[in-house]
Amino acid sequence: MIETAEHDSVYEKLTPQRKLIVDEVLKRLESGKGIWEQGWISTGRPQSAITGKKYRGNNNFLLTYVSMARGYTDNRWLTYKQMVDKGWEFKRDAEGKTLGKNAGVTIEYFELRDRNTKEPFSKLSLLGMTEEEKQKYMDENIYPVRKYYRVFNGDIIDGIPALEKPEMDPSGYSERVERFLDFWSKTECPTFYGGNQAFYNHKHDYIVSPQRSRFISLQEFYGTNFHEIGHSTGNEKRLNRVMGARGTPEYAQEELRAEIASMFLMQEFSIEADPKRVNNNAAYIQWWHSQLKNDPNALFTAIADAEKIVDFLLAKEQIMTEGEQKEGEDMETVNLDEVQMRPSAVYIKPSEVAAKALPQTRSGVDMSGRGVESLARMGDREIVERAKKSRSGTKFDQLFNGISLLGSEESNERSLMCQIAVFTKDKEQLMRVFKASGQYRDEKPNAYYEKLAQEAMQFVERAGERRRAADAAGERRKGRFANSKS
Repeated sequence: MIETAEHDSVYEKLTPQRKLIVDEVLKRLESGKGIWEQGWISTGRPQSAITGKKYRGNNNFLLTYVSMARGYTDNRWLTYKQMVDKGWEFKRDAEGKTLGKNAGVTIEYFELRDRNTKEPFSKLSLLGMTEEEKQKYMDENIYPVRKYYRVFNGDIIDGIPALEKPEMDPSGYSERVERFLDFWSKTECPTFYGGNQAFYNHKHDYIVSPQRSRFISLQEFYGTNFHEIGHSTGNEKRLNRVMGARGTPEYAQEELRAEIASMFLMQEFSIEADPKRVNNNAAYIQWWHSQLKNDPNALFTAIADAEKIVDFLLAKEQIMTEGEQKEGEDMETVNLDEVQMRPSAVYIKPSEVAAKALPQTRSGVDMSGRGVESLARMGDREIVERAKKSRSGTKFDQLFNGISLLGSEESNERSLMCQIAVFTKDKEQLMRVFKASGQYRDEKPNAYYEKLAQEAMQFVERAGERRRAADAAGERRKGRFANSKS
């Protein structure tokens, strides 16, 4: 009775959105199913139909569940106002009734507000303050406000451009996943194939997986290995989580976060879920059901942890990708490779590079008062959005949010500076955007960052000149070829 009363108390304090998530998950668990199902991952993580920005955490989880329940095949979502502004409208059924009725899904996010200015918080309010004064100002004046938006899926919108769906190999084979599994095994945590069980050995830091031929499908093989890789990120060398012994509440929580991380990774890698994989986690279903009944917030803790796992793994994939990039790519990609300016040609394993930045990766960067919401000028925010949509957008987003991808603080700073400089020639604007990022350190002198900004702008300008010269040379060669044929 006491446990029931405590559960009811915790449940009633949840927002309507979170109640809906808990209700849907418990409903699936009570029916003997896992927390997700096949048929919804191949289009990718839910994202804004207007900006392309991907939903994270609880919003991703909720929109994914709604898509599963309603059979949506489009991963794009937008508000009613955005739909109207684009000149689009809701589709209608055979009887002429709108499909928009009761189709909206409420998502939530937090905005930092400033009691002093009565406006969204801007980091500019902290200029000229000491560290102690900044902390006091933040404690006394800055507070979060939960905001809600109602969004609609692209499947029910008439006029929205057709969704470009990734080409899927009928066999389920993914070159991107194969490269990442190989990379992770060789540079981070060895995977040994054999036997009939899949598990992660925390003490000795290795993964065991059955041979892929033992799995019913490649999707099941990928999903299982993603799950175990998720566990391996908990090692003290990486994200340093409490893993727990088998049969303990900590172990059950670790299984839940690893399963959600596997789900998010399959979204990111556009892997279709296999029916057998979906219902192959029955051993954990009772644990999850019991834990969520007693403490609904355990689900949201697991979702947040799963996002950290995915961010960490995608950052590692970025390191892998950079090592594979060839010369001659577009200016944005080239300048990111060159700007690292490593002093030695000696190869450094990605795991060693990451280890140098481990305190930042493990503890995270305090983004209070930072991020795109801290930028007061729309032009500055547009720079961030354009950079996120660029070819190197994933790397920009990770660096902007304080994740350490390269071998040192300076390499991270230089790389982010160059990415911003690609989109602006205004040094002051470059500095404003950079100072809103998680790479900015208040304790470093402004002159240091001024120098980095100047060098970044000069570097991007030289890269542009080289590219324009190469394009002009190519045009001249084409011209000579055309003349020789006439």
